[in-house]
Amino acid sequence: MRKQKLSQRLNQMAKWIEPDSSIADIGTDHGYLPYYLFEQGRIKNAILCDINSGPLENAKNTFHGSPYGNSSEFRLGSGIEPLKNGEVDYVIIAGMGGSLIKAILANNIEKTKSFKGFFLQPQTEQDVLRVWLLENHFQIVNDLYVFEDQKYYEALFVMPNALDLKLNPVLTISKSSQDSFYVYAISKDLEYGYKVHPESIVVYRAYLAYKRQKYEMIQSKIKNVDSLKYAQCQSKLQQIKLLSLHLEMHLKKRD
Repeated sequence: MRKQKLSQRLNQMAKWIEPDSSIADIGTDHGYLPYYLFEQGRIKNAILCDINSGPLENAKNTFHGSPYGNSSEFRLGSGIEPLKNGEVDYVIIAGMGGSLIKAILANNIEKTKSFKGFFLQPQTEQDVLRVWLLENHFQIVNDLYVFEDQKYYEALFVMPNALDLKLNPVLTISKSSQDSFYVYAISKDLEYGYKVHPESIVVYRAYLAYKRQKYEMIQSKIKNVDSLKYAQCQSKLQQIKLLSLHLEMHLKKRD
């Protein structure tokens, strides 16, 4: 039996799944993440969903001949529509834009809130997703960051019940939540995260430097062209500088 390898960004989420959990992988593609979780003994069953039959067949091929077939189901459908209310503990949605993930969660809010938690990895519009989550009373427990293939990836661990933190696996691993960097207490611009997990803080520091360089470059190109956009960039840079200052203070205090 082959051993499944994961990209760093998927492995980032995999390690936070509680042992003996049940999961649904939305937009599963080849089904690599659920397969890996079975190999690691972290899940007891999985539902693999995809809106297209081709990727779902790829996932079936991944599981073909493995000992995990009896613990896996493959369902064709959009978003969480193939799932029943509360059918699994955790739902994983990775590799989509923030607006699409938001639409999937908003399509049936009663069903969405019937699950224990979500691991979300938006590729774009992370701020759009975070705003919607907070407006709809979800708890963003932690933001996780990884740098891979010259790109920063962000993942969110989210719970539908804002106060039910006893069930939170992220907070019980390695370090307390007090070591997290609470971005939202400093900046309400959700482009820069909500609460960064301790193990992601070093990457997050580099992420802020990357964002600063990005907006400085934009500013240099539009200085005498678009005064409104220039002012918007200036506001972004002020937020980044403020966050960077507080982050360094946080790191010194933690050390």
